[in-house]
Amino acid sequence: MEYKNKGAILVKRKMFLKLHTLLLALLMIAGCSNTSDKRVSELSSYEYENVSANEVDLFSQLEFKNVTVSKNSINGWYEMTGEITNKHSKKIMGYAQVALYDNSGGIVDSTLIPIPGSGGLNPNEKGIFKKSITQLDFANYEFFDSTLVEN
Repeated sequence: MEYKNKGAILVKRKMFLKLHTLLLALLMIAGCSNTSDKRVSELSSYEYENVSANEVDLFSQLEFKNVTVSKNSINGWYEMTGEITNKHSKKIMGYAQVALYDNSGGIVDSTLIPIPGSGGLNPNEKGIFKKSITQLDFANYEFFDSTLVEN
């Protein structure tokens, strides 16, 4: 079975994936927090940095190539392998997200792909990733920005 990225994805799917990633990050933060009873109203006083228009979209600096998907005949999981190259002038580390779609374009599943390398990829460095992604059948996939930082 061959899987190919079909390209254009609707905005609502991207929003779903961003919300999915945000919720996952919030759950991870909540699980790691050493404060036992924080209320949402107490969190409303946090300030956020303004994002500069000059900041680089780190995800656009990653190149995904030679991606293959195969089904493990022993456990039934699909495994995705491929290459990621850092085209940025600085080291990039973190996670990319891959969304999996059925034939009608509905989201079947999504998962995070760690950026390979020792603490990420240096400029122009290529890394190989291998990840068990789902047991559910799917027709297409697409990579998205998730949690990426430069160093």
